[in-house]
Amino acid sequence: IGLTAFGITTILLNFLNAELIGKDTITLIICYGMFHGGMIQILAGMWEVYRGNIFGGCAFTSYGGFWMGFALFEILMVITELEPPSKDGKVVWLVVWGIFTLLN
Repeated sequence: IGLTAFGITTILLNFLNAELIGKDTITLIICYGMFHGGMIQILAGMWEVYRGNIFGGCAFTSYGGFWMGFALFEILMVITELEPPSKDGKVVWLVVWGIFTLLN
């Protein structure tokens, strides 16, 4: 469940970033990312911890939090008057997650 949630959400976002699908699909991807990519992975992480798999629990819960945070960020950019961050800021944020992925 956790790997499916991560994989499908990542593929959808990459289709959007590569402009293979229109920008008008962002709302679908954000909703999917928040619930399937976020909530489902957090639940999968908790189930892994319950089963004694600390690595799986750490990975799924962390990436679930990533997707929940990403979705909330995108929602806040639409419903508030916050200034969008510079591309450098978003790149640094994604690089930190890339490092986490390599170390995990």
